[in-house]
Amino acid sequence: MTTGTVCEILQRLTISSDPLNDLEELKAVLYTIHPSTLRDVSSEIPNFSQLFAYLDTTNVEQQKLVCETIERLLSGLPPAEIYDNFKEEIENGLSHPAPDVNCLCLTQLLRVAKTDPNRLIGWLDILPKIISQLGNEILAVAKIAGDILTMLGKTRNGAISLYNHSMLKEVMEKNDIVRFRVYQIIIDICRLSQEGLQMSEESGLLKQLTNEIFKNDILLQLNAIEMLSDLAQVQHGLVYLDQAGVIVKLEELMKATETDALAGLLLPGLVKFFGGMCKHHPKEVCQKFPAFVNVVFNNLNSNDVGQKNVAIDTLGFLGSTVEGKQTLEKLGNQMDNGVRVLGSIIKDTKVEFQLRALDSLVSLLTLKEDEQTEELLSLTEKWFNTLMADPFQYIWSLCLRPFDEIRCSGYNVMRTLATLPWAQKIMNNLPGFTEFLLNRSTETSKEGRDSKYLVIQTLVNSPTTTEIFGRPYYVKLFEYYQQGAYFVRAQAEVAMEGDGGS
Repeated sequence: MTTGTVCEILQRLTISSDPLNDLEELKAVLYTIHPSTLRDVSSEIPNFSQLFAYLDTTNVEQQKLVCETIERLLSGLPPAEIYDNFKEEIENGLSHPAPDVNCLCLTQLLRVAKTDPNRLIGWLDILPKIISQLGNEILAVAKIAGDILTMLGKTRNGAISLYNHSMLKEVMEKNDIVRFRVYQIIIDICRLSQEGLQMSEESGLLKQLTNEIFKNDILLQLNAIEMLSDLAQVQHGLVYLDQAGVIVKLEELMKATETDALAGLLLPGLVKFFGGMCKHHPKEVCQKFPAFVNVVFNNLNSNDVGQKNVAIDTLGFLGSTVEGKQTLEKLGNQMDNGVRVLGSIIKDTKVEFQLRALDSLVSLLTLKEDEQTEELLSLTEKWFNTLMADPFQYIWSLCLRPFDEIRCSGYNVMRTLATLPWAQKIMNNLPGFTEFLLNRSTETSKEGRDSKYLVIQTLVNSPTTTEIFGRPYYVKLFEYYQQGAYFVRAQAEVAMEGDGGS
């Protein structure tokens, strides 16, 4: 019945003097079809390519309506059928002046690229048209085009086709924005594999990107450093950047920031780059690039909001792994002073800084169960006690604040502390804290209840809770855990318990 209705409307459209009404009706019918049966309907319609003709209008409403209708019909077809039956229409659509039409056609090409990239590689006329869309002023259009080209670059033949096409270098000459869109594709291909990186290098485009950091344009340098940071996240990318002398150059820029105010604008990008390297090689980075370490600790006290935020985040990132913690500890007084500054940020500054500093503290303190050696437990306890006077009391006070954001961050630290035996001992010995944990009335918001429940859950799952808190208290924790975050005790039961205790 539905297929017949769709065919009837399509037939009526061919002689309609007012296509807008018929198109509205067609769209309405199509959107009543369940996605599971849409494929059958789309396949049974003999030819709906005629709809593309209705895109040739200056009526923006009609263009949008036709795009939505075609997209709905095409979504019911497998990508191979789109390739076989709508090549001409899609090619023409990429030359259409309307961004909605460009997006429609590119979205379908992306479906083809994901399932069978060789079809697009063999479609000689389509690649230059996709590449040209990287220069589209509408970001949404350019992004889909970039996604398609990245997908093609996953295959050897696709990368060869892309890098050998003259259109790629032509579109890069349009402006800086488009050039960096191409660079992003190159970085994505490089990250995928060693072969992808090698082909990108042989094309000369990867070298062109690394050369951007030598230019005297701060914005271009920043964008290039940001992209190279992504490349440094994969081992083969890091090796390339080291061998190409890029890392040494970036360290020189880092040192220049100490005396050159203009170079200081590069600091956030440079810290992110070296901080990203620390994810895999914290020991080597801290030993080989002391300028980076000095910048991070110095900027904890920076008056520049951006630099301070990056420093806080980077300190937490550095200490998020066991090797990172051990590397930071070897810095001695520099790390101890950094922890004290972190404590002052947690205690005395704006909420934005407090939240970041609390997240950083969580990273510094986090130890998985199998990482809890005597050495590392002692280290985290030392850092915690270095933060400020009575750090646990202060973190607990955050859990009593009226503002959900701060309160939940306090609970997040508590949750981390609940995994550490030395912190559990503090919890058990601090007057009033064990009662506070079991008191549901302290929380009225969903966020607060969820955050507190995670602390309870963590204690229940910890292998040292029973030993430290005692069996009777563990039973109460387990009851809270089983009842869930939103359990409300019946009023009568509360009254009875009150009578029983008098």
